[in-house]
Amino acid sequence: SRLEKNLSNTCKVIRVDVSSNLGKHVWDKYNVRSVPSFVLLTNQKVVWRTEGNIPNGNTIRQKIVKSR
Repeated sequence: SRLEKNLSNTCKVIRVDVSSNLGKHVWDKYNVRSVPSFVLLTNQKVVWRTEGNIPNGNTIRQKIVKSR
């Protein structure tokens, strides 16, 4: 929730429950190996990812700028 609020003007944050059908699809498609995971997509391609912790909003904003 904190991340969604912090980044609401920068990007879309989508939280996925990995035990759902959609979550299982996302888990496989993006080769997720731990929870929590954060995957930054641009045009449906992974441009950055981290697993095991969720970075702060400033770190994510920097990655977004670099991915453009």
